[in-house]
Amino acid sequence: MWLSRDVPAIVAVNLTIIWKTSSFVALILLAGLQSIDKNLYEAATVDGANAWQRFWRITLPLLRPAIAVALIFRTLTAIQTFDIPYAMTNGWSRPHARDARPVHLQHRQRVQHRLRRGAVGGPVRDEFRDHALLHALDLHERLTAAPGCRRSW
Repeated sequence: MWLSRDVPAIVAVNLTIIWKTSSFVALILLAGLQSIDKNLYEAATVDGANAWQRFWRITLPLLRPAIAVALIFRTLTAIQTFDIPYAMTNGWSRPHARDARPVHLQHRQRVQHRLRRGAVGGPVRDEFRDHALLHALDLHERLTAAPGCRRSW
């Protein structure tokens, strides 16, 4: 219910997206840190540089390409982010919705209801047809899944 209000929903969605992507950014920055030669730090220490100077004059300049790559990837991911806010907030279509079911469950129930009604609107009694419709529904869900939520075939 609290995800149907604006401020808690924005906070929850942002925290979820940060949690989802922070490990990838950390991995890129860790690779950038490991690529810096240790001899540079030793030479700076011998020259009398303190930790703050070593960070600003060695670490940060040599880490800038990794930061740029992480920023580019994170920007592209932010542009493509649709599935998390849509799934968490019911699409923001009804700001104070009482129905707290996830959107994918609502969609699945609507599709199942439409498929089971059959072409003439009556109940479908054929078990084979029910089984085929459920497989069609599963295929539909796999094909329309968001890029971040792909299932393995």
